[in-house]
Amino acid sequence: MPVYDQVKQALPDILAPEIQALKAEIKRLDERISGLEEKMNARISGLEEKMSARLSALEEKTDARREGLRQEMVAQTQRPEERIRGVEEKMSSVEGKISGVEGRISGVEGKLESLRNEILAEIQRVEGKVDNVGNELLAEIRRVDATMDGLGREVRTALEIRERLAALEAKVGIPRP
Repeated sequence: MPVYDQVKQALPDILAPEIQALKAEIKRLDERISGLEEKMNARISGLEEKMSARLSALEEKTDARREGLRQEMVAQTQRPEERIRGVEEKMSSVEGKISGVEGRISGVEGKLESLRNEILAEIQRVEGKVDNVGNELLAEIRRVDATMDGLGREVRTALEIRERLAALEAKVGIPRP
């Protein structure tokens, strides 16, 4: 069997474990990235649900209070002067409460902005981790490339030695098996 065929048969046996190890590492990193993405998506969904529930509750309270006040105002307008004064007083109270609700809404908006900033920070952190994993993967690929280059040089050297040995044996007259 020619030397080339022997090398061709031996080379996959030499490189196969390294290639399998790289494939396993790539698969592990892919699973890790997927897990991080799932966690991030779940956290964002949870935050969106909390925010939506809080806003809905606030809207329901505001709507109920408005309806109650509207009904009170209708009842009050039935007694002209007294009712007008009472309504004016309640309007002042309502305006104060509306200001309070507006303050609460501002607080909710601030919390929403804070949540948004937290989510953005989390996304940046995860992106940084993904970049780090990518860099580690590239470094590992470069290391394997360097190993493969070294193996290639060693195989070429072995082939040269074998050819020289065959030439020397032919010169000396030693029969090859």
